[in-house]
Amino acid sequence: MSMKVNHLYVLFRMYSNRLRGAGVQPRKGPTERLMDLNMDRQHIRWMCDEMEGILCQAIADGYGDAVYVEGLTDKANRWLGFVQHGLTIHGFHTIDEMKSHNTPTP
Repeated sequence: MSMKVNHLYVLFRMYSNRLRGAGVQPRKGPTERLMDLNMDRQHIRWMCDEMEGILCQAIADGYGDAVYVEGLTDKANRWLGFVQHGLTIHGFHTIDEMKSHNTPTP
């Protein structure tokens, strides 16, 4: 089942808030070299903040209930996979928690 833009927004906002609460500052990581663990957390926070802003604009443009928006939802889902993997690796959430996050509530 595909997620609506609204649900993607909620997830990125939730993850950004979780990282913010842990004191992680947003910072885009380098693309030309490997990141250390702190840089990785910062990059994940940056990704959450970036996507939160992009999805917020999509919602304002009337796409909140859409499951597909060209040029947006594919990217958002790729980023979500990266973010959720990172949050699991860094001990912020379990895989079971992530599964429940991905299931929209009616």
